[in-house]
Amino acid sequence: MYAELDLPLGQAVRPYTVINAVGTLDGRGAVGGKSTPIGSEIDHRLMRNIRSNVDAVLIGAGTLRSEDLTLTVDELLTKRRQERGLKEQPLSIILSGSGDIPADRKIFRTSKSNVLIFTGSHAGQRHLARLSELATVHTATETSVPEPEKVLETLAEEFGVRRLLVEGGPSVNRSFLEARLVDELFLTLAPKIVGGDPRSLVEGEPLPQEDATSSPSIVSIYLSDSELYLRYRLRHAP
Repeated sequence: MYAELDLPLGQAVRPYTVINAVGTLDGRGAVGGKSTPIGSEIDHRLMRNIRSNVDAVLIGAGTLRSEDLTLTVDELLTKRRQERGLKEQPLSIILSGSGDIPADRKIFRTSKSNVLIFTGSHAGQRHLARLSELATVHTATETSVPEPEKVLETLAEEFGVRRLLVEGGPSVNRSFLEARLVDELFLTLAPKIVGGDPRSLVEGEPLPQEDATSSPSIVSIYLSDSELYLRYRLRHAP
């Protein structure tokens, strides 16, 4: 499932952008601050399958602080990527307004050239100096947080990214959805009711509905052991 997605190429000004998320029946996107415990092993496999079809994978710094993760694919998927003319691994991208990113994470054990960090204009020089030793750093000059439009424009023009996967967290998901920059949504609905944790799949102020920001259209539905795997296409209003 999802191993051969054949996603469209992006426009000249931005990559084709998809979000992948997992949630519980009561709408929670995290348990104890982490999303990993929500999905099954099948969900984790599907996440890697989706990664194998894109040029780059993007997360927010909050997600990296909560979970020590990488954005890579395994050897089998690496071979499939090469057969399709893609690089061995997707480019790993981190968004951070402040530049306060833990340097001991697994993501930085990959080659320096394969990790890209976007920071805001208020990022401290100490943070920037440290991050420049770990990855390629792109700093916004006018905004305190990296703006999704500028991020996508930079990825397309400077890094040749044609397909992008966004893996959260909730505030990052919201910023891309609000800007109408998401083309598809992959959602795993896990058969769990957890309560407690206030974090949902999308955080922040309510997204505008009156102007028909987008009209999701179902593409596919899969079911395994009461876990649902949903794929939506977002049709944006003119």
